Amino acid sequence: MTAAELLPAMRAEGLTLFVTEQGSLRYRGDQTTVARWLPEIRAHKGELVALLTSAANDTHVEPESSIERLERLNGEMRRALDHTRIAADAERIGNDLEARLIDGARTLSETGTRQPYIGPPPPETASRAEVNAWMDLAGETDAQIRREVLENYGFAEPLQVETDEQPEAHTAPKAVCGRCSHWTPDPINPPAGLGRCAVAAPASRRIGSLWPGDGVVHCTRFREAHP
Repeated sequence: MTAAELLPAMRAEGLTLFVTEQGSLRYRGDQTTVARWLPEIRAHKGELVALLTSAANDTHVEPESSIERLERLNGEMRRALDHTRIAADAERIGNDLEARLIDGARTLSETGTRQPYIGPPPPETASRAEVNAWMDLAGETDAQIRREVLENYGFAEPLQVETDEQPEAHTAPKAVCGRCSHWTPDPINPPAGLGRCAVAAPASRRIGSLWPGDGVVHCTRFREAHP
């Protein structure tokens, strides 16, 4: 048998061979097994030492320097911090979304209706579809107000096709912005300046609205202010 064949055969029977730092061959195992394999070990000692030494050199790994170790540890720490930060951001966003959903469900349960959208009106360059979408979100259903808001944005009403069916009439209450709880006066000139609508009601885009005087507009979002 060759040394390459001897090593796996001896290992299969629990006999381990190794080479010391001084180059001596040593073995470890059951005495009976050692006694049975000892003639082969002595006959192939040189080959076994060379084979074991070569295998040890092939698997030797150069130790990393102090700088390499610091760079490796720094990279691991940065990856751990990034993972922690991403997990914290995801948890915060999830908690915020959950809180909003809970608040919305509570409001819907208490009022039985969806809260109207409160946000800024579309810019002057908005398309007709964007203006209509904004009025839909704001809950504006009055046909007259919707038509005047579209005209204020420069969109002419499409031609109406005459039919036997009469459209359902929507009549918005007459309102004075200066007496509405949603109206905020002009901070510079409260008695005469143009104020603003806190709920951005579509009717606030109409000509004549948002003044503190007695200008009457039609607005479905009007709420009488209580002194």
